[in-house]
Amino acid sequence: MKSPRVIGFVPTYNAEKFLEKTLTALAAIQYPNFKIIIGDDCSTDRTFEIANTFAGQDSRFKVFQNKENLGWLKNSEKLWILSAKDSEYCFINPHDDPPYPNFISKQLEALMANQEAVLCCPQMINRYDTGEVSKSQINSLGESENLVERVTEIIRRNTNFWWAAYHGLHRSDIVLKIIPMKKRFFGKGEFSKDLIWLMKMAFYGKFITIPDLLFEKSYSKKTLSQSWKHTSHQKFSLWAVTIQEILDSEIPLKDKIKLLKIIVFGFIPKIKRRLLILSK
Repeated sequence: MKSPRVIGFVPTYNAEKFLEKTLTALAAIQYPNFKIIIGDDCSTDRTFEIANTFAGQDSRFKVFQNKENLGWLKNSEKLWILSAKDSEYCFINPHDDPPYPNFISKQLEALMANQEAVLCCPQMINRYDTGEVSKSQINSLGESENLVERVTEIIRRNTNFWWAAYHGLHRSDIVLKIIPMKKRFFGKGEFSKDLIWLMKMAFYGKFITIPDLLFEKSYSKKTLSQSWKHTSHQKFSLWAVTIQEILDSEIPLKDKIKLLKIIVFGFIPKIKRRLLILSK
């Protein structure tokens, strides 16, 4: 029986310090039918050179470079599409997050045993520039059969390290249904887009969580998600896009109404608290 085709992609920008380690880890993945796309976003250091050299030594790797800098979000969307169109399963791998050899096999095993699941959420080791190391301990995320329940769990972010699911294995046919992401009318467009991504995946089915530690996540002041400023303006923008995505989705009207009520009644107390603080 032929192994399902899996394609991962690495969006890169000025990643010369981390890239070779990450690509080496990807090359060590023990799975017979996978490919890696490296999409460089006009790096100004040796990133493109390192990627080209590596790809020249391993035919499973292919490199593209954008003609102009697209930014993390547009570059990632472009690579998601390239990966999903030619595979059964796909995944994103940041340039500084090395996976473990069983990254694909463990997740694929779980997804093939749970055909209704749209993605797999693995566990990860978190490494901080302070030297601190921690392990995610996600028992479940978005596993409810009920659409409203699983979407609500995601948008409320009640599960710590929920972003591990964004870095897991995704069903390619579902990925193609949720792209492109909605453009924001204000706020930084890339802010918490991984959360919106997971919400949209949850529109189409439940997640499956496994206990295996399958990759390492690096955090530093230069890490994109760590550079985001969690201001009231950004958070309001996030809620606005969340509502917009729900309204434009193909989920049943009754579920849209339930989700919008949950968002509105959850957001009103936050506005009141904010106004109270400003009035003092």
